[in-house]
Amino acid sequence: MKVAKGHWLTRDPDVQFRGAVGGLLIHYGMSSPEYERVAAELASLRKLSAILQAGQVGLSVNLTEEDLPKHEPIGLMKIWHEVAQS
Repeated sequence: MKVAKGHWLTRDPDVQFRGAVGGLLIHYGMSSPEYERVAAELASLRKLSAILQAGQVGLSVNLTEEDLPKHEPIGLMKIWHEVAQS
């Protein structure tokens, strides 16, 4: 993640975060349990983003048992913010 932070190719922190997560997924490879954990947390972040966007336009969202994370959270956003501060 440190390599993606502040990369000259883009200064948009959202794009840098996406590049960092993509790099993690490529590094671990699809057959590893780490890949599955990162992908699961990324899916949770996407759901959270969708819930927040729905709330902004006045829609309610009903979550089911399937929407709950199946893995212990890694804390990708926390790690990213720590890297961004350094």
